Amino acid sequence: VHVRSKLPLHAVPGSRLIPAEVTLNDGARPPMPPLLIAVAGICLACIAATAMSAFTTTWAVELGMSEHRAATAAGVGSLLSVVARVATGVLADRRGRAHLPAAAIQVAVGAVALAVLSVPHLAAFWPGMLVAFSIGWAWPGLLILAMMRLARDSPGTVSGLVQGGMFLGGALGPSLFGATVAAAGFTVAWLAAAAVMAAGAALLLVARRAFLRHPDGATAPTAAASPAA
Repeated sequence: VHVRSKLPLHAVPGSRLIPAEVTLNDGARPPMPPLLIAVAGICLACIAATAMSAFTTTWAVELGMSEHRAATAAGVGSLLSVVARVATGVLADRRGRAHLPAAAIQVAVGAVALAVLSVPHLAAFWPGMLVAFSIGWAWPGLLILAMMRLARDSPGTVSGLVQGGMFLGGALGPSLFGATVAAAGFTVAWLAAAAVMAAGAALLLVARRAFLRHPDGATAPTAAASPAA
């Protein structure tokens, strides 16, 4: 973080000299091209993930599971998602770096899980659902952390764009998935969701590479922690 002193230093008893007032790089702007690539990846990942959460029980019933068991399966998946998100945050604090690649890997694992869900058999449903809800849907908090690290001088802009991409994906996902089911069936819809999620993971990796190379980003030579995200 670039700090600029605006007033003379004042002595504080028992402490070092500190500036009376500081500002945090007032004119900084986030590097928009890589940021928008990342937001597009986040949107695609959320399209697939929210479709998965909306249609898991319907697919389970379609495969022959009772409504009660299907609802229980969705509840178990949701609990796994909670645990996975907390664990992801704890591991991110311990690791301290490479958050965006880690999130991209989770998104990619989710894509594989959705492809497994496309198999019309309960033996494929359980592993696909459990992995999709846990690893494949554990990345939202990690992505926000990574984006704030990569464009740390404009947290309001970054958080607004990132969450806007998430909610846009959340709004589009169920309707697009439902339309695909109506037109081509569940198997095609799950495979399409897997492809969309894989594309989101790829865009996240492209965005990180662009952030690291962008001359105006948080990864400029003065930012020692540039690989942290």
